[in-house]
Amino acid sequence: MSQETPGRGGHVSEREARAVAEAARETEWRKPSFAKELYLGRFRLDLVHPHPTSDPEDVAAGEAFLAPCARSARPSATARSSSGRTASRRR
Repeated sequence: MSQETPGRGGHVSEREARAVAEAARETEWRKPSFAKELYLGRFRLDLVHPHPTSDPEDVAAGEAFLAPCARSARPSATARSSSGRTASRRR
């Protein structure tokens, strides 16, 4: 399923590939990054606090997706430890 450039046989030189990649590169940052600012030694708390509120529909979809994961991640009553012994659950 390769796409070939008409008249070129689908071959692109490294120089052409780099030129396309460089042209697509973002040259100006419109939104500041907390991690980038922190790396540069600037602690920008305003970028992460207060945490934005989520759309209730997105929260419901996320919870529905995570529920089966959480059930399967819980240790069972007969979970075995790395030594092979049955682990007991404290209540």
